[in-house]
Order: sequence, then C-alpha cells, then structure tokens
Amino acid sequence: MIRMEEKLKTKMLEGSDRYLLMINGKVEDGSKPLIDPKALGNGEVKIIHIVNENTKIKLRVEGGAKASITEIFYEVGPNVNVETDFEAEAGACVDYFSFKNNQTGGNAGFACEMRLEKDANLTSRNLVIGQGQMNFSQNIYLQGKNARLEMKNVIINSSSKIHDYRFFITHKAEQTVSQMTNFGICNRLSKLNIATDGIIVKGAKGTDLKQKNKGLILDEKSVIAASPWLEINEHDCLASHGASIGAIDDDELYYLMSRGLTREQSEKLIVGGFMNPLLSEVPEGKLRQYLLEWIDASI
Repeated sequence: MIRMEEKLKTKMLEGSDRYLLMINGKVEDGSKPLIDPKALGNGEVKIIHIVNENTKIKLRVEGGAKASITEIFYEVGPNVNVETDFEAEAGACVDYFSFKNNQTGGNAGFACEMRLEKDANLTSRNLVIGQGQMNFSQNIYLQGKNARLEMKNVIINSSSKIHDYRFFITHKAEQTVSQMTNFGICNRLSKLNIATDGIIVKGAKGTDLKQKNKGLILDEKSVIAASPWLEINEHDCLASHGASIGAIDDDELYYLMSRGLTREQSEKLIVGGFMNPLLSEVPEGKLRQYLLEWIDASI
C-alpha cells in the first residue's frame, strides 16, 4: 500500500495538496491532520478512490463552508457497483469535480444521490470514461429554498459497448435554480444513452430549470441517443430542455487538414474544443495532464 500511495502522490498530487486515499469507501490514508469526508469544511481536498468491491461512499459538506472537492476514481475493479451519498448543508458553497473510469473493463455501476439544502450552491463538473459496459445514475435534490446547481458532464464511450446514463434533477423547494449540460462523445462502434429528467414538484415556486444535451459521434456506426424529459407540477416556474447530436463537421476537418494537420490530429483538436467548457475549468498541473492522457487514449 505504501508503494501505491507514493505512486498516486507522484502521478496526480501537487506538493501542497490536502488529500484522502479511500479504499472501498473507507479512509486509508491522507494528509495530516486527517480529513473526515463526512464533515468537509473550508478549503480544498483531493479524494482518490480505489474500488475493488461493491462500495458505498458518504460525503458531507458542513453548513456555511466553502469547499473545493476533487474526486478521482483511480482504480475501479470489474463488475462492481459504487454508491455515493453527497450532501451540501445549508449555506454551503461547493466546487466539485469528479473523474470516473472503469479502466479494468467489465461491467461497472455508479449511482450517486446529491442533496442541496437551503442556500447551498453546488458547481459540479464530471468526466466519465468507460472501458467496459457502464450504468450510471445520478439523483440530485434541490430541497432547500434558494439552492442552486450548475452542472457540466463530459461522457466518453469508446468501449464498443453500451453505456446508459440517467440524470434526475428534482426541485423540491421555492426559488431553486439548476442548469445542466451534458457533452457526450461516442467512438469505436459504441452506443451511448443519455436520459435527463427534470422534475419540479407542486409548491416549488419561482424555480428555474435548464437542461441541454450535446452529442458528438466520431465514426459511422456509433450511436448516441438523448432522451430529455420534464415533469412540471407548478405554474410559477421556468423550465427548458434540448438536445443536439451530430458528427464532426467535414468543413472543419478540411480547414484544419489544409493547414497541415493529419485527420487524426484534426479530429482530436475538434473534440478538444467540444469538451473545452469543462476542461478549461481544470487548472494546469498533474491532474489535468492525467485527465488529458485518458481522454487522448479514448478518442
């Protein structure tokens, strides 16, 4: 384990990083003083997961805290399910980034429930790359007045298998706001299903819900299916959704190749631009380089 810890530090941690190493949902090691994932307060923390069996993870940000959380699933074994329970207490302001990857192949399942209490503010960015079959679901409840969510997800499927993603965002309180954008990329005879459900319950007055799906297909036989759906039970609200899916534009390819780039280089440049809304918010450093290596290998 000491060797693994040193390898992880070298690969993705900067010298001043506060971190936790968790194995199957339990804290194995971390910077001192040791951080409690169930009582996260002010400051930044990187949480690195190694998962080789069905696992439950609990994360809680304390009320009023300003927290920055980077969560990396460094190793996920085949045929395991990961359940995450996340809560932002009243007044918490959270900047959250997660990278999930079942690099060992096989089937993987990720299920996440997130709850935002009164005046909680969550900025969430997720990058998911599946090497085997993937089932992913995320339930987010804006259950306190004035809770706010801004979410960007980049999903890459180049596994030649089917990936199913489902997002539920439920507004349960007045004056809550959510905005979600999904960027799906499919390659190598793969199929990607993205379903987004937006729900506004009766009495959630003054809410604002926006959802958008964008898909980019990189070969002739891959498929992306988007299923946006809204359930509105309150008149005093705003809600919208949309989806757009297509291939790389031939004119863009021609332009880049005419400037001396190969087709592969041109495609990767275009895909990089497609993902830029998320990647531009990942600071320079070891983690960014680690993510770019995985993205490059997957497209």
